[in-house]
Amino acid sequence: MATLKLDKDDYAIDPNEIRVLALQCPLMSPHTLAHFLNKKLHWSFRRLNDYKNFSLFGFADMVHHIDFFLIANKSESIWLPKLFSTDYFLLSTGTAAYLYNMQELQEKIENMENIFSISEIPTHKFIDFIYFYEDMADNGLLFDAEN
Repeated sequence: MATLKLDKDDYAIDPNEIRVLALQCPLMSPHTLAHFLNKKLHWSFRRLNDYKNFSLFGFADMVHHIDFFLIANKSESIWLPKLFSTDYFLLSTGTAAYLYNMQELQEKIENMENIFSISEIPTHKFIDFIYFYEDMADNGLLFDAEN
């Protein structure tokens, strides 16, 4: 089976096309959280290569044309120290991300066991999320189109 190779220009993204939920769930490992999100939301997160030593999972929602990424904020260090109490970030990216009902998604996730809090954070205050997406393209951490 052939693999489609895409370059960074194929993933150019407007900052308005990134939405981020901050999750506090210190009792959950990255794998456990991804598993429970898959079950609750009927998604298919899969493990990707770590991003700067932080656990990373991804899921491509082909129906809504949105990519979702779950990234740990904590490892040996903290990815975004200003948000030190956040354990994980759930990023949605794509041209239709602003149309996705994040409130409904937030309500589904906050009803999961061991989720202490969840809130949407403004991406314009954290350029790190833009850099994250660009770094993923540069380092080949994006999805294969066929998977």
